[in-house]
Amino acid sequence: MNFTHSYLFSVSVVKERDKIIILLAVLAIVASAIWAISPYGEAQETGLAVSATVVPTPAVGPTAFAPGGDATAAPTIAVGTRTVSTPTVTPAPMTPTPAATPAPTPVAGAAGQQGTSAQLVNYGTDKDTFNRGEQATGFITIKNTGNTVINDVTTAVSASRAVPVIGETTLGSKDYTFSNLNINPGETKRIEFKADIPAEYRGVSTAGEYTLHVTVKTGGTEIGSFSKKVNIA
Repeated sequence: MNFTHSYLFSVSVVKERDKIIILLAVLAIVASAIWAISPYGEAQETGLAVSATVVPTPAVGPTAFAPGGDATAAPTIAVGTRTVSTPTVTPAPMTPTPAATPAPTPVAGAAGQQGTSAQLVNYGTDKDTFNRGEQATGFITIKNTGNTVINDVTTAVSASRAVPVIGETTLGSKDYTFSNLNINPGETKRIEFKADIPAEYRGVSTAGEYTLHVTVKTGGTEIGSFSKKVNIA
């Protein structure tokens, strides 16, 4: 019993001694590592390449506060400045581009050639009812409102009739040209024209109601037009 107890006690002592040796070895390694990274000493060789960088504590505003301590002044950071000169740009003198002069638009007179103007002031026929085969007389009155003499006037006369089923039908037309009228500026003149009324048209009696359409021109320009209803008995 004593031998067994002594043996177990010896084994226990050996194990405790081994634990102490291992613990001391670990503490030695930790101490070496701490000394290697300490900012107050130089890095020591511990079998591992260890490098350490000191990171300054950032300061917020003009004063930095350490937790649990008093306020300390923040380190001053010098910021370099650089003066940049901006060159002055002198624009080159501009040569104005001459504007194109628009060509004048010719303005034609109200009627006829340039400077000629006329106005249709009256129109009509000598009566409203005509007999078949009779000659009808129509007239126009024009006023020279321009600054040149009017010598020529043309009237285009056409007649139309309302035909059942077909509707309004033009039966014929004729141009009347009057020359050497010598209408001075500001002067008003009546011009008459005559038309023969046939008794029949294509084998059909011309009796009925008609509409005369008259267009008046001078110098090739229209100055007015009118329509008038007449009866043929």
